[in-house]
Amino acid sequence: MFSQVIGGFLSSRGWSIAVLVVGLSVSGLITAALPFVASAGGSGAVSALRVLTGLMQGTMYPTMFTLMGRWVPEDERSRAGSLVLASQPIGNVLSMALSGWIAYAWGWPTVFYIFGLSGVVAAVVLYVFGGDSPHTHSRISPEERDYLTKNMKCAEKTKLPVPWRAILTSPALGTLLLAMIGYLWGYWVIITCTPSYFKDLLHVGIEWNGLLSAAPQLSMALCSIFFGWLGDVVTSKQLLSVTHNRKLFNAFGEWGPGLLCILVGYLGPSNPPLAVGLLVVAGGLISATFSGCICNYIDIAPNFSGISFALINTVGSFVSAFAPYAEGLLVDRNDPLPGWSNVFYSSAATYIILNSLWMVWGTAEEQPWNNPNHDGETGNKQKEPV
Repeated sequence: MFSQVIGGFLSSRGWSIAVLVVGLSVSGLITAALPFVASAGGSGAVSALRVLTGLMQGTMYPTMFTLMGRWVPEDERSRAGSLVLASQPIGNVLSMALSGWIAYAWGWPTVFYIFGLSGVVAAVVLYVFGGDSPHTHSRISPEERDYLTKNMKCAEKTKLPVPWRAILTSPALGTLLLAMIGYLWGYWVIITCTPSYFKDLLHVGIEWNGLLSAAPQLSMALCSIFFGWLGDVVTSKQLLSVTHNRKLFNAFGEWGPGLLCILVGYLGPSNPPLAVGLLVVAGGLISATFSGCICNYIDIAPNFSGISFALINTVGSFVSAFAPYAEGLLVDRNDPLPGWSNVFYSSAATYIILNSLWMVWGTAEEQPWNNPNHDGETGNKQKEPV
């Protein structure tokens, strides 16, 4: 969680591709080496490797937002953001669906070899084809560069002074934090808790549990493409303001799953197939937040979307990391199903209450601190676009 701020800062200084290449390659090699370390060093060595992996991968997440802020115009933001962010549930689908079968067929070490080396391959591809901004990329066409120059609000310079005070005291980011905590809490309940829920509810083995637990993630990946397209249609046709557009999709992405969590908690113990179906639908609706609050960082400050996301996601991830502990606190393993209802009721309350607050006070207006002067103080003078 805490290395996100480092990644956001480095990417805002023009080192986005370097951060991603180093993070992917190092964490990939560490993951591939984990079975050997487990045999030689035991649980302590494995834990140390996982901490190091988390530090490396934490730097990468906010870097995506910095790159989107430099590459994606406003009327393409929902689609592009949804496609990029859909990579997370797609990766989860592949890993959750395949890991059980890989471990069942070839043993658990093979899981780490395959996914670790795939990270290294991704780093090579990114190094060859990536670029920190259209202005510095050597292989895009002049037409694409001219188009982005005319349609972006991002400064030409990639090393702007970071207006820390304005960012840390921004009301727009403060209210965005509430929406992100709601999203992250519910998301991590689905990611980390559904395998245990399906085990308690359906008593499935490891090879089928992984596949079943991937279903909400697959729904999220597929629905994100639809919501991204629809969000850009609303923006390009000016059917709603950008602020109302973001709030509309976030209502689908947080209020919708919140209501479904209530149904899962009430009906799930007596009707397992219905509970599975409701969770799959909830996973799809969550992806609407990709066109809602998660795109909001780029709206309010494209120059500092990476560092803004890093700060908010660090706090939000810290809070939402307690979601698995809520499962352990509420679920009695001797009689698990009543406790699971309370897990979903608490998730529903988090979704509905926190998103309601953002619906009242959230905004997609560009903030004055997006354009600091050379001293790092905020101003309203627009920089030359990339």
